[in-house]
Amino acid sequence: MLHARIPQRIPLAFMVITAAISTAFIFGLVAMLSWQGCLMLMLVAAALTGGAVFTIQEMQSLGHEAPRIERSAAKTR
Repeated sequence: MLHARIPQRIPLAFMVITAAISTAFIFGLVAMLSWQGCLMLMLVAAALTGGAVFTIQEMQSLGHEAPRIERSAAKTR
């Protein structure tokens, strides 16, 4: 019987974005915003946090690129 592969851990990016959305939701409730205002605050928090996490991950991956293999002119003949 084949089993579906279940991820063993939640990626850090999703946890950070979820924490930002939750914080924005609580802030919206404390500030007594309408549901539209609370939703807008949550979407803005998700977009900003997602962009920041993506940028940080891309900046970290710049140093870990695979080395390029340069072929000399003698080997290509």
